[in-house]
Amino acid sequence: MVDTCILTTASDACELGSLSDSCWLFLELLIQSIHKAVLSKDLEKQWNESITYTTKGGVTKHLIHASTWRNRLISTKTLELLPNKTRDYYLRARIKSLNKYPSMRSKTEKMLKDVLLIELALLIDRIIVSVNWKDRKKFCEATAYIRKLKPIVWVDAHKHRPYIKSWLASGANPVDEWKLGYQAP
Repeated sequence: MVDTCILTTASDACELGSLSDSCWLFLELLIQSIHKAVLSKDLEKQWNESITYTTKGGVTKHLIHASTWRNRLISTKTLELLPNKTRDYYLRARIKSLNKYPSMRSKTEKMLKDVLLIELALLIDRIIVSVNWKDRKKFCEATAYIRKLKPIVWVDAHKHRPYIKSWLASGANPVDEWKLGYQAP
């Protein structure tokens, strides 16, 4: 599962080694690999909304580079659209129940917004590629209460940039240190 932030951040007009460059590199390497990205109908809607925005002056703008990437992923058959049977209502209820823990109260609403990523990852291969470290941190904290989240691998296209090419080439196998439930020995 490739998070929307990868698509909207990737640009070829950027400084080498920047966040944008890391996202661009990941998408290029994904297209060249045997791997696929998947989207549910709900996530496709979220992707569509994220590439269009309205300025303060009320003008609708379109992120051309994000549309170009999406179209390229589709044309190379690197992106696969799935039917909307990805919702995990039990998981959603468990996340809502985290409100009873003071340390989690402020995080549950954001986690529910991003649960689409988690649901699809659990259904497909337990891998999320994102550069949103804040969201990752929330889900890492939630593993103390929801064991189902522990094996999900959260790959950061920027932070893990030196390893992405070999990781994809070797089969995109789970790396323990990248799992949401990882605890250093």
